[in-house]
Amino acid sequence: MTRLEAIMAKRRARRLQKLDAAADAVRTMAGRHGVPIGFFGSYARGTVSPGSDLDVLVLGHDVSRVTEDFRREIERIGADQDIAIDLRLERDAPHLRMDIKP
Repeated sequence: MTRLEAIMAKRRARRLQKLDAAADAVRTMAGRHGVPIGFFGSYARGTVSPGSDLDVLVLGHDVSRVTEDFRREIERIGADQDIAIDLRLERDAPHLRMDIKP
């Protein structure tokens, strides 16, 4: 492994730690709000890079529980972990359903 490869591997590992922490916090918070979620994108595929964000899909078509408080908490979790969180609704992107990880 080259020095550059080693550096990139460390960066990916640090990013994955942040993403795992954010995903755990989002799961817990979504459970409190009664909002079913899944993850998609590089985190769900296991192809995290140093710049990966956390892609969250709200499952189902009843989005009445996705309140402003819910959205603010998502933003706070992202800020706490210093990562961007992309929140999508299944009703707006049904094609993402097949790519989710619980």
